[in-house]
Amino acid sequence: MTKRKKVSRRKSKQTEQLSIMIPQDRSLITVILDVTPSSWGHRSIIRDSNDKTRAKAGKTSAGPAKFVAVISSTLVFLLAFSCLHRENCAVLIGVAGNETAIPYPWKGGENSLSSTMHDQAEMGGKVNARLLRDGVRLGVMELIARCDGKMS
Repeated sequence: MTKRKKVSRRKSKQTEQLSIMIPQDRSLITVILDVTPSSWGHRSIIRDSNDKTRAKAGKTSAGPAKFVAVISSTLVFLLAFSCLHRENCAVLIGVAGNETAIPYPWKGGENSLSSTMHDQAEMGGKVNARLLRDGVRLGVMELIARCDGKMS
């Protein structure tokens, strides 16, 4: 009997510790990503040069990161954060030259910023990974196009 009581006490202490670690309130995270085409073009040139040098030495690539990899990693991060708690909100702000945009949540869509922040019926719903991916990719491409149009 004594052993069972100790085990049950341990479980209750672990449960208490776990409930302390889990945030009870919703959180908002904002990620700001620089997608300026000239910066990423410069990084791509450096990466290609480094890759050629390392390939001659029989080594694998060591970076800097490619634009596509950064976007994919950002998507994974935003999705993971959103899944930590039912009511967490994630916002991605893109910057390209003198242009800024909010690629996610996408304006006017199902996961728009206004519905994410104000529509209590939507809070606590599951995150749609496809909408997240499509919104970020479309928003970033649109931002880059606007930046390129002004630079030309």
